[in-house]
Formats: sequence, structure tokens, C-alpha cells
Amino acid sequence: MSGSPCCPPGSWGAPQDTGYTHKGKFEAISDVDCYVTGTSSQAKAVIFSFSDVFPCLLERKREVADQLAAAIPDSYVVMPDYWRGMPVMEIPSLSPTAGRFRAAMAMLRQVPRTLYRIRFMHTWQSLSELLEPLVRELRLRHPNAHFLCYGYCFGAYVVCKCSSYLGFSAGVSFHPSPQVCRMQPRGYRQTLEELASAVRCPVLLLPAGNDPDNLKEGGEFVNWLPSGSGSHTYPDMKHGYMSRAAFDTTPLANLMGGDADSIATAQADALQRTIAHFKEALKKPPVAEGPAPAAIESSSCCSVL
Repeated sequence: MSGSPCCPPGSWGAPQDTGYTHKGKFEAISDVDCYVTGTSSQAKAVIFSFSDVFPCLLERKREVADQLAAAIPDSYVVMPDYWRGMPVMEIPSLSPTAGRFRAAMAMLRQVPRTLYRIRFMHTWQSLSELLEPLVRELRLRHPNAHFLCYGYCFGAYVVCKCSSYLGFSAGVSFHPSPQVCRMQPRGYRQTLEELASAVRCPVLLLPAGNDPDNLKEGGEFVNWLPSGSGSHTYPDMKHGYMSRAAFDTTPLANLMGGDADSIATAQADALQRTIAHFKEALKKPPVAEGPAPAAIESSSCCSVL
């Protein structure tokens, strides 16, 4: 269970940090706290990491960033804390002896706050005001770089939005939740077709077994994306598989369940597919920036979920 309205039932949430020693550093860029790793000068690829509903800079997400920086030559991976320290969902603080019931109740108590933050605080209006200057600053620092991005859960929505006008050459989403587009306030709300059809670069979706069918191979959302896009499903995984630590034994991880070896295998495969997708994009000319979208009067304006 995740407790977030953008995640399907039975999802795996993010566990607490477990001791990973990161290889990059923390840095404020354009007034945004970030974790950065890889080539810091004249990179050939600037890769953005867009978080799920949990804190942006958790260890597992830093580990993935480090792995991508090591695998893609001359790349610079940037993980912005676009929640500014107030994520959609906090990770509950639980004692090592807490049982499944206490872990579940700790998650459920957050639901009102989660709904408020996802509907009114962390909208595309606020996210774009943070991300657009950050992208501009990094383009000045790395003028010849391709810009790429990947996201977890909620981050799939951010991948699609950034890839629609900010000049990104490829995107990837682990256990995607693009339906966040239907939770936006009036003027920014979109249908899934509107969101996907505006994307201007190939996007690879890597859904779990309990993610919606329209995100899987041959699904409607995949077909609305540009040429070169695709999907690969991990049927034995649950939504959240990439952002959790496979071998974590905290009460929250025990509540979520899952076989550690199977999770680690899926994570390694998803990473390799991401690397291959990005390397393919680097063979082509960078995608140019487009005009920023105006506020939308969507046909979905009366839909909440």
C-alpha cells in the first residue's frame, strides 16, 4: 500500500534509508536543492531524475542516479528536490519492532495531508516555476548537452510535461503514474491523451504488474506517445519496485512484502533498459525547446480522478 491517490492498490511505498554511500554531492542550483553526480563540466548528457511522492533525495534514488552517471559517459545526473522538503507523502518513523498494523496505520494517517499536497501544493503551476529556471541554468552550464529525464510514479507526469516543451531528447518512467494530469487544478488539468500527445521525444515506460493496462505493451497511452516510445512490463513486480531498497527489512518494507532477489533482478533489468534508451537518444540530434504551454481548458475539466 502507498496511501497516495496516484498509486494503484497494492503498491510498494518507499522504505527508509538503509546505509547506501552515495558518490555525488548535494548542491543548490537555481535556488533548488539537488543531488548531483557524474561529469560536472561540459557534460554531453544532462539527466534529470524526477521523484515519486516520497522525499526526492532518498538513498535508493541516489543509488540509481549514481548508476546512470557511471554507465553513460560524460553524463551529469541531477535530482531536484521539487517538493522543497515537503513531499506529497512523508515516510513514517517506525521503531524496528513495529508490526504490520502500526506500519499500515502510520501510512493511513497521512491520507488527508497527502490529498491536500497533491491537489493544491505540488501542481504543475508550482513545479514548472521551479523546473524551468533550473533547466535554463543547466543549459547555460552544459550548452552542448542532450537533456534526458526519468521519473518514478508521480515523476512520470513530470517527465511528460518537461518532454513536451523543455527540449528533452528522451524520457523513462518506472512504475508510471501519468494520471496525475487529471488531478491538476483547473487550467492545468489534462486527459491522458492530451498529456501523451504533447510529448516531443521517445518515452520508455517500465510499469509493474499492478499498473494500469493502458501503460503496458500496446496500451492506449503508449500509442499516444511519439514514435520510438515503448513499454516493458514487470508482471511479478508491484508499483514502486524501482524506488524501494530490495533488501530492506524495516517494518514498512515488511508491510509491503516482495521477494528481495526478484526485486533486485527487476531493478537491474530496468536500469539496463534505461541506459539503452538514453544511449539511443544520444545518437540523434538534441530535441529543441518549444514554446511553454498556456493554461489549458481541457475537456477533462470536471474530472477529479
